[in-house]
Amino acid sequence: MSAELRLLLRDLRQAQDLSQDELARQLGISRQSIISLEQGAYLPSFPLLINMIHFFNCSLDELVEGAPKLIQQVPVFFRTLLHS
Repeated sequence: MSAELRLLLRDLRQAQDLSQDELARQLGISRQSIISLEQGAYLPSFPLLINMIHFFNCSLDELVEGAPKLIQQVPVFFRTLLHS
């Protein structure tokens, strides 16, 4: 995961005054998954990205910009929208 994405996730979580455990419950994943995402240990799945977009009320572009490996996972249709 890019440094930008992992830091953005942490910043979004902290801006809503949520613990890692609280965010994990809201997104339907484990606390360890949040820790791993914030440490940059792995990339979120596309369904998790969609959940994050809805939860944080942000755009896909805001989450994946600057994360080329993550952008490759995004379906072609959405990649076209990101780069238009």
